[in-house]
Amino acid sequence: MEVSHDEVNRFLLSDNHAGIELFEVVKDHIDLQGGSLSVDDSTLDKPYSQMVSTELIGYFWSGKHHKSVKGISLIVLVYTMATGYSVPVNYRVYRHSEQKSNRVAGRNDYFQEMVREVWNRGLHPAWVTADSWYSSLDNLKFLRNLEAAAAAVGIYMGLEKNRTVSCQPSVYEQVGELTIPQEGLYTHLKGFGFVQVFQTVAQDGDVRYYMIYQPQDDTAQPTLISREVFEQVRLQHWHVESFF
Repeated sequence: MEVSHDEVNRFLLSDNHAGIELFEVVKDHIDLQGGSLSVDDSTLDKPYSQMVSTELIGYFWSGKHHKSVKGISLIVLVYTMATGYSVPVNYRVYRHSEQKSNRVAGRNDYFQEMVREVWNRGLHPAWVTADSWYSSLDNLKFLRNLEAAAAAVGIYMGLEKNRTVSCQPSVYEQVGELTIPQEGLYTHLKGFGFVQVFQTVAQDGDVRYYMIYQPQDDTAQPTLISREVFEQVRLQHWHVESFF
């Protein structure tokens, strides 16, 4: 791109840019129905910046360093269509001036704000996906309530091994203590409702757990998600991981 540094600065200073402007730019190039909407975040390292000089600098968890580091926290929504075409559609930068209660809750607040913005502008995905950072009950219930406004939304989320589920009434166990069959386990996630839980094992032995939720007309005879569909949704979610 033949763009000078001064041109970029003038553009950035020309207005108070908002994340939803990104959606307005790309909306005519995507299918607004049926894709996967994924969220993830990244910490942009700023080890030599002074926190007193900018509201954007703080200490945030870094997957790269596996600890909290000084930097800027960027949260992005990425939309992936069935064709595999993938674009970012909304974003937030964590700002201390917005007085989020804490960085974890603040990130969830941003997530819900971003989803609500693109949803209200006509983006209605078949799936919303995220890792375990975003699988709070508040987020899950927020996404479930979206279906009341339009077509039902499927949810794919990572689960920590200590999340509590019940395979029989009044008997609760942690996900990491269960035997998860290849085709997934239909169970009740405490505080939320019936979901399917899947397990993956990486080559290095790392075990991860995921939940899939789809609205059911009859929980006594639920329509179950196959392992093949789970892997397809998991592959679509990988686009947001690749984005960073």
